[in-house]
Amino acid sequence: MWVRYSDVVVSNEVDRDGGDTSGYVPEGAVARPYTGQLPARVAIGGLIACCVVDVLQIGVSLMIRASLQDGAYFDEHGMWSQLRAWELRSFLIFAPLVALLFTAVPFLMWFSRAHAYASAKAPLIKGDPVLVWFIPLANLWMPFQRLRDVWKVITHEPGTIVVAWWFFWVARAFVARATWTEVDTVESMLDLQMLIVLAALVDVVAAFLAARIVIRIDAAARGRSPTTF
Repeated sequence: MWVRYSDVVVSNEVDRDGGDTSGYVPEGAVARPYTGQLPARVAIGGLIACCVVDVLQIGVSLMIRASLQDGAYFDEHGMWSQLRAWELRSFLIFAPLVALLFTAVPFLMWFSRAHAYASAKAPLIKGDPVLVWFIPLANLWMPFQRLRDVWKVITHEPGTIVVAWWFFWVARAFVARATWTEVDTVESMLDLQMLIVLAALVDVVAAFLAARIVIRIDAAARGRSPTTF
């Protein structure tokens, strides 16, 4: 005998009489619950923090660019200070990386649990949903596949926002890589500031979209209306 599920599914099979049992579970079976609420909240907070850090980074980069144009950051002999350049570069590049690191842990915990929950409702691409984020080159595509599938299975909505997030996620990777350039002249430092501003802007959009995705999937999995954000 099959009974209708409320917010989880453990079977998409066909019963003995040939009837479709999608959306039903065997009576007495234990369905897989959704356990990603706590890591989802922490991940959302981390993504918001990333946006704040990026906005601060944009402001600092623009201030440094203006100061450079006024002749600042030179030593007592009027020469470009390499030590000062490294200090500025360390703050502007590594601060967002630290924020991303503290966000990645709860985000991957949430994604692993959301993927497990979705896999109980429908067949998904096989493979570790967390490991794919760390495979060079493959992490530019595989996370998008997994997230798109989880989105469609849980929310039953088109994955337009996931595609938009993926575009900015990939763009962010390439722009951020471009910031790792040699800084030995004022002109190169001015160019670096604009690259940092561009990378931060792309990162803000990617983080915002990621937060929206987490909010929507988490709400759908719990049978709630998504929080406005």
